[in-house]
Amino acid sequence: MVEAGGDILGEVDFEAVVEPERAGRFAEILGLARDTVPLVYPAFWLFEPATRALLEAAVGAGAVPIHVGQTFRFAEPLVQGDAYRVHVAARRSEMRGKPSLVVDITARNAAGDTIVEARSTVLIQPLAGGAAR
Repeated sequence: MVEAGGDILGEVDFEAVVEPERAGRFAEILGLARDTVPLVYPAFWLFEPATRALLEAAVGAGAVPIHVGQTFRFAEPLVQGDAYRVHVAARRSEMRGKPSLVVDITARNAAGDTIVEARSTVLIQPLAGGAAR
């Protein structure tokens, strides 16, 4: 993926399994076959505990993250039931003069091959009386 400008605020690694029940329900909601893994499935990894802790620390208590964009690039489809080693890195950025984060996700299979690269852009919106980091 193209490197985002700005300081690296943090990185986390974890193992994630594409849960068949979760992926299947999501696929059905999108009108896909139940055995399909939707292409946007890696967005779930933004909500893993390690990723949430990273983003909460980066955003700060006086602001909320607003997800404003995402891209995905696949070498091959994700497979239900397979485990992936996921790396998440958050960088400080700016969007239209406002503070934001660029969150890069890379998932590798058991052989170490990169299967998917994803990028999410998160605007940092200060709460009333708060300040974005």
